[in-house]
Amino acid sequence: MFSLIIVYASVLGALNLIHHAVMWRAIINASVFGAAWVWYFYFNPNVACYFASCAIGMTCRASAPACPVSIWQPTQLPYNPP
Repeated sequence: MFSLIIVYASVLGALNLIHHAVMWRAIINASVFGAAWVWYFYFNPNVACYFASCAIGMTCRASAPACPVSIWQPTQLPYNPP
């Protein structure tokens, strides 16, 4: 999403459809917030482990620093769906 903002701002700025100050502000904001998003959801091990385990239906031990695949364990469901 952030890369799409950068592309749109660059194209509209190059075609002189928006003011160049607005273009640069959009590019800088998208870069900063995109970098923060990548750090938080990709490089932060606890958050990355949580969302990865939710996606594949497994649990992750909290003591794992980077949550490699080898420490994932199957989730115990409280019921058996039909």
